[in-house]
Amino acid sequence: MDEKTKNEIDEKMLELFERVSQSLDSETQKVAEIKYFKEMQYGESNLISNRNYIVVIENQAKQMGIDGEELETFMTYLIYDSDLNLNATVDKDNQLTFTEEYLERLRETNPQYYEMLELDDATFELPEVKEHDRELSRKQLEEKEKQKLSEKKQERDWDKEEKEACEEAGIEDIDKLRALAIIDPHKKITGNQTLAQIVPELAKYEEIQISCEKGDNLSDGRFTVIGKKTDGTKEITDAFEQAEGVNTGRNVTSINRDGTEVEDKEVKGLLTIPGRPEEGLSISVGQYNQADISFVQNMNDRENRQSIPIESEGRYDGYVYQRVREEGNTTEGMIEKDEEAERRTKMVKKNDGKINPQTIDGTDIDLKKIKKQIVNKALDKYEDLSSEQLRQYIKDLIDGENIQLSQDEEELLVNELKIRVEDEARAFPSRQMRSPNSNPYEN
Repeated sequence: MDEKTKNEIDEKMLELFERVSQSLDSETQKVAEIKYFKEMQYGESNLISNRNYIVVIENQAKQMGIDGEELETFMTYLIYDSDLNLNATVDKDNQLTFTEEYLERLRETNPQYYEMLELDDATFELPEVKEHDRELSRKQLEEKEKQKLSEKKQERDWDKEEKEACEEAGIEDIDKLRALAIIDPHKKITGNQTLAQIVPELAKYEEIQISCEKGDNLSDGRFTVIGKKTDGTKEITDAFEQAEGVNTGRNVTSINRDGTEVEDKEVKGLLTIPGRPEEGLSISVGQYNQADISFVQNMNDRENRQSIPIESEGRYDGYVYQRVREEGNTTEGMIEKDEEAERRTKMVKKNDGKINPQTIDGTDIDLKKIKKQIVNKALDKYEDLSSEQLRQYIKDLIDGENIQLSQDEEELLVNELKIRVEDEARAFPSRQMRSPNSNPYEN
């Protein structure tokens, strides 16, 4: 088998792997391997076919045994032709069942040959792989899938994508496009659901593109959701709508697929699902105009709001890193954190184990936790404070934390938290409008 033929076969195997995997129950089924046969006989049916692909599916089912409930593992097969049309299925008892579409094609192609076949009650077993055949394991398919995604990112023409996104979203000046994020709606975001399964309106699209148009300042943005069909055409989808008055500052608790908490994230955009006000997408646009997208549940419940991260693709994937002092996720950041920890350890020893005041850079202060506490306290007072009173209230809360800040640092922190509070209150309709006449803060 020459290299070109091998690559063509691998491409079709990978397409089948992606297609079939999406249709399986992730908890009880998985693609174990895929085999290609240059020539193959369909069991005892006397039917011989060329260039077939067989997807081997590993199934697990519970059954009652002698010692109680047991887990049964068995294989089933899906048999496709060279155009990836499904020809037949094979159940756990090796019973072969042809699709009506395939039988019709056989009848139309060669009626006399069709009459000679014995297709009823035929059984099937996997043939032996020979020199001109090919097989790929699940691990090999997963590796090829990762490689394909990596190559796709490198080959994508971002200038063209961004220009088309601007045209669809009605952004007249491409310089006003702050970010463009691309999502595969058919990739699982939970243990057993894709975004297209959660939001069925997205099922007809090959990918989803979310554009963010710059507002009057970096905290503003108008988000547009564009669906791209398999034929390449694009359209604005009505599966989401932007929450009114949203730009930046809300906190949602991000969780892993196993339910463990990851961190609080600052959200700069909120898209809700029409008719489902408790669910939607939260979008954060970072330092390099990179979008961080999550699916949000319990949206209007500030205490129990949760989100599931959604993998997205952006122009600057290779250049994004987190802020050193808040995240410390890069090598450079970790080194700087280590040096800071060593410096403060020496200071603690020098002062008999005591160190005051706390510093915004220090390792002995949880800045994220303090920010969250200040925002929550200010939200409880929000309805009763004017804009300037809110600013002063937040400043007093910061001062009460005994954090050592320069005047510029404090001003930035006050502004950041004030925007968070104002956006939180505007974004979620469960909060009432504040009364401009009451002023308990002066008391």
